[in-house]
Amino acid sequence: MKKTLITNARVYTEKEIIENGYVLIEDSRIKAVGVTADASQISESKVIDVGGKSVLPGFIDLQVNGAGGYLVTDNAGRDIPKVQHALAKHGTTSFLVATSPCTDEEHFALLNHVAEIIGDKGVGSNILGVHMEGPFLNPEKSGANDPTCVSLPDAEKFKAFVNCGTLKLMTISPETGDFSEIIRIAKKNNITLSIGHSTATYEQALNAFNSGVEGATHLFNTMNGIAARDPGIIGATGDCGVFASVISDGRHVHPFNLNMLYKCIGAERLILITDSAPTAGTSQVEWNFGGMKVFVRGFTCYSEKGNIMGSSLTMNKGASIAKQNMHCSTSEIVKMCAENPARFIGCFSEKGSISVGKDADLIVLENEDSFDINKVFIAGEEFN
Repeated sequence: MKKTLITNARVYTEKEIIENGYVLIEDSRIKAVGVTADASQISESKVIDVGGKSVLPGFIDLQVNGAGGYLVTDNAGRDIPKVQHALAKHGTTSFLVATSPCTDEEHFALLNHVAEIIGDKGVGSNILGVHMEGPFLNPEKSGANDPTCVSLPDAEKFKAFVNCGTLKLMTISPETGDFSEIIRIAKKNNITLSIGHSTATYEQALNAFNSGVEGATHLFNTMNGIAARDPGIIGATGDCGVFASVISDGRHVHPFNLNMLYKCIGAERLILITDSAPTAGTSQVEWNFGGMKVFVRGFTCYSEKGNIMGSSLTMNKGASIAKQNMHCSTSEIVKMCAENPARFIGCFSEKGSISVGKDADLIVLENEDSFDINKVFIAGEEFN
């Protein structure tokens, strides 16, 4: 039995901040959290004194297209371990592999490949499953994706995706057809549905939320905005008490709107995501996407025409930008980067907070403004 004791830490637990605290890890799980470790805990453990630094639950990113120089779809998905390694270095201890609108064959190939590697240990960030953006989306809001790869809602096709065993989250456009059977199948299989890439009106979004859709994907982006006589998806999200993700690179969503979301929806329901491109976690300033050059400015990717093509964010940098623009606390960042995403996709019993019995996925910060990473622990093992 392997024990690791992290001491002299500012510990952000599920319910409080413990000053001069400790976290005891036994094998891959959190065994104890407190103020003063006893002599037996110290003598039996590898002791890591973090010098008063903050210890947070590892970040969970629900939308990763790439990182470390690689797309998740590169090399038929065989480069995903390199993405996992890059994410872990920047504090993301768990994530969903994101599939943008692509052919059904490509969707199935990635779902099945993820099924083969999802349990691999020691690679880096944990894969929790797949986030499918599509195919049941509105082609009018395809964004940077191929509009020919979307289709009307199809329960039999959805069931086939589910049967691959790795689908955890799907973004849909409720205005494109009848999703009642898809919602029923999703509920039965613990799959979360979210509105995005959509022209849904306030009433259509409200009806979807009341019917079992549980959130909204990257608020403000690839959806209609708030209008005088139609609050749209954003208004319905604020009205319904569902979760909502947002890309916090400071460009996808204007800083004023980030702060507005924080004030109107709140840290209890917002989820920070990266929607990251291959350049995330690298110094690359451009990459190639299907023969098209994409350029990085700040933490945002742009096509040659100036259209946004995802972000170059890592979760820790997204957290820093969000804290600055939302004027929120580190505890609230923990909710938006760890607790809320875990609750949203149904894994909060295992991840998303520092609590006894949960997976020992932890990060140690250099400071609480930049969110630069000092140490990362995944399943109790320090990641290097």
